Amino acid sequence: MKKNKKLVDLIYLDTSKLESDLKRDHQVKVDFWLDWINQMMERLVDEDIYIEEQIEYFMVNNFLKSFLIRRFHWIRETITDPELRTKYLLTLPPFNQHGSVKRFLLHFFQFKEDRGKKAIQFNFLTSSEREVRALWDIHKLIKTLATIDVLKKYTSGSHSFPSIFPRNYIVDLLDSLSGALKLLVEICVKPDYLQGLMAQFPIDCFEPESILMRKETSAYLINDMVLEKFDYRNYFFHIFFRPGLKANYKGKDLTFRFNYLDFEIIRQEFLINWINNRLRGNQRKLEVFGMYKIGDRSFQDVIEATPEMELTLLKRLPKSIFDDLIAEVNEAVADEDKSPVDPMSEKTGEFARQLLLYEKAKKLASKSVSALRRFLSRLRSDGEKVKQPENQNNGPEQASPEPVAATSIQVKKLKKSEIDFPYFCKTNSSFSKQMKMLQTRMPADQYSVFNKKVRDYLSKVSENTPIKRRTPRHEWAVPFLILEGDEDTAQLLILGAEAKSKQLSMSYGSGVDQNYDFKPYFVYGSLGEQYRMGNADETRKVKGKVFQIYSSVEPRVIEMMMKLLDQVIKA
Repeated sequence: MKKNKKLVDLIYLDTSKLESDLKRDHQVKVDFWLDWINQMMERLVDEDIYIEEQIEYFMVNNFLKSFLIRRFHWIRETITDPELRTKYLLTLPPFNQHGSVKRFLLHFFQFKEDRGKKAIQFNFLTSSEREVRALWDIHKLIKTLATIDVLKKYTSGSHSFPSIFPRNYIVDLLDSLSGALKLLVEICVKPDYLQGLMAQFPIDCFEPESILMRKETSAYLINDMVLEKFDYRNYFFHIFFRPGLKANYKGKDLTFRFNYLDFEIIRQEFLINWINNRLRGNQRKLEVFGMYKIGDRSFQDVIEATPEMELTLLKRLPKSIFDDLIAEVNEAVADEDKSPVDPMSEKTGEFARQLLLYEKAKKLASKSVSALRRFLSRLRSDGEKVKQPENQNNGPEQASPEPVAATSIQVKKLKKSEIDFPYFCKTNSSFSKQMKMLQTRMPADQYSVFNKKVRDYLSKVSENTPIKRRTPRHEWAVPFLILEGDEDTAQLLILGAEAKSKQLSMSYGSGVDQNYDFKPYFVYGSLGEQYRMGNADETRKVKGKVFQIYSSVEPRVIEMMMKLLDQVIKA
């Protein structure tokens, strides 16, 4: 299996891109997709293609030429301030978002990649698939409305943040954009569910149980007309790429004037002010900065040598990298220091975890009702806790699932010959970064309990119990195989630590705890795919079978490890 690279292993903060580089990069993408759609339009003439597919290609052609390219040319040709022009190029969607134009098209249009991910092909979406996509967009709209509410509170007074825009313009822009987003939510969501969704978006609507219930009853949360026409995307295009939105809704002509790119700049200005001033000198922030590199130096080294560079460099980052960096810091700092504005990073933080749930929901929504039932049945038989969706007024009550019989748990210590790699990181260069991530991303109270229990365990066992190595690091590790029911649901938990020898005093101790200082870690994996544990980072072989290994900083993985910790220590 291909190993998913961690953000901190991958990103080099590229602040050297000048305006000309951004223009060239954007133009290359524009030319590529224009060439692609022109080929598709020619194909419509030569081949007998379903009308639904024809319409979709026409809509993509319209999006590229009437929205994306027109906005790009507007920035290039009408914005005279070079600093503002560069900021617009750094924030213009979807160029500086993860996945760029391709991912944007795959989300808003009925297309999918072929198996080899070398070509895009038409993919008719069912009502359930359309609903899941629309719900994700509604979720993002509601989070953006929450951001707007926060920004409004900080537009004046002692807590205001510096901006390149006048205060009265910021207030007007936020009010107008808020009105447009609320209108879009109201257009998309059925009236019975509107108030509840606006108060608190039900993220469990992406859970398989909820998707199945809505499929069985056709009790979708999105308006039927939106699902049928699937053209709500045009409202988004006007918000992203036009200087406002005009609509006739319920007999009223509505006009909202705003520049979405200005909103993105204002949002970044708030976050930059928070990270630069509120977190000035914050040690956990600096630790995160140490994971990012600019050339051959860490971000931390650069700003410690020249503090004013922090502000300069943050302003030059493309939107996706900026959001990821801010989210890393937000995850690391104490609760009282967290930003009230969610950076909505797709790599780190709560939003990233919700995105993972949504990506799985898209696959589940494409399944038939019978296939979804079989999927849920497998989850129950695997011993996972299946969350029951709240009953909706216009759907029949769902029968409660039969309880799963309790099974005993067996814990077996593994020998070195039974596991291919019993230590923390296969790549030594990632070791320090992953240990830092574990310490900063695990809640402080959980880490304290985990740290004490593993240290106590390793200090009391005989020196022959752990599997050890001295290079490239001195590590002690004890791998456990956990069986609950049949072997197809086996789990792997490795408890280990980097062991550093203590300097011996005049009173020599005979216990292990007096000879070594331990920095604990864990590795968690399962034989079968664990739906709620996120994407597998790598694999390990145990007794000839391949186990999927999940990220040690994923909250559900931490929760499972803490649940198993006492049982394996007693084994």
